[in-house]
Amino acid sequence: GIINSTYGGTIIEAWISHEGLINFPDLYNQSPPSIADTNPSILHNSMISPLLKCKIKGVLWYQGESNVSNAFEYRSLFPALIADFRAKFNEPNLPFLYVQLANYSGVEEPQQISQIAELREAQALAQTISNTAMVVSHETGLSGVDIHPIWKLPVALRLSAAAQNRIYGETNIVYISPSYVSSVVSGNKMVVTFKNVGTGLNKVGSVLNQFTIAGADKVYKTAVATISGANTVEVSATTVSSPMYVRYAWADNPRNANLYNSSNLPAESFRSDQPSESVSFTAVPFTTGNLVVTRYGDGNALPATDTTIPIFLDEYSNTGVKRNVNRPMPNIAGNYSSGITNLISGRHSFGVEALL
Repeated sequence: GIINSTYGGTIIEAWISHEGLINFPDLYNQSPPSIADTNPSILHNSMISPLLKCKIKGVLWYQGESNVSNAFEYRSLFPALIADFRAKFNEPNLPFLYVQLANYSGVEEPQQISQIAELREAQALAQTISNTAMVVSHETGLSGVDIHPIWKLPVALRLSAAAQNRIYGETNIVYISPSYVSSVVSGNKMVVTFKNVGTGLNKVGSVLNQFTIAGADKVYKTAVATISGANTVEVSATTVSSPMYVRYAWADNPRNANLYNSSNLPAESFRSDQPSESVSFTAVPFTTGNLVVTRYGDGNALPATDTTIPIFLDEYSNTGVKRNVNRPMPNIAGNYSSGITNLISGRHSFGVEALL
């Protein structure tokens, strides 16, 4: 049987025990205690702790939509959650199977910045943890309106395949999606190599979608992509003569992503470029012991009025240590704005301070 312990619209911090947050001092030391469902550890205490005497075979995890504003921190929080479940259930190798976020929100092609894609990337990185398995679902949301995919059967079948393979030893069952290995420049094209392709990559439909390509400016353009070998795809765009970077399904809603392996499992989204801390911003911690986020920025010659620019944050723990760099400002309970609008052309500076 399956024990259902679910609560919609929640952050991962709420599912980790107090002890499991020891390496996150801003969360570990948060006070006063609250019963709000966004409070650290609150859902662990109410919905996981009562189950700890049960002998379970594994965990099926589907969460992340409420953490897209801190996707970079999720890279650390998700492994902490897995370790915490294993410690609390006294099963050091407890199988942990999870769903990478489905597609939702509006369609934008090509999309330059996607917090949802960054959260998917954080989830994919957790596959390096032993006895974990991830299933891809970024093509299962039919409308983009529903944050959970309407088309649930593929998600269930993919999780079932992962459980059969990893928990019940049916190693002939395939559950792993194709994933990015490398990319190289070949003239005006980029050749992308994948792993976990089975007998070879294939596409659904006549045209391979959701590949974008960029030069040194990192401005991505919609690309033409062709399966060129069992595990390779060639990508090019007439508007990018000297390509350097390539992405696939890097969007909030890559609903027409259609690259699969021979077992009809969808390829993971990826980006070959990795973000670096912006040099256009500097930041300083607030008073030690005061939990704040702060970021100062320069609008740098905005092109026109009614322009919206993103605001980025650095996070500091209560000891003044920087923990999260260049994170887009979250929009939480109306406390923050996702950007500043109605600016006149010219140069602008901003300061943001907020108690956490």
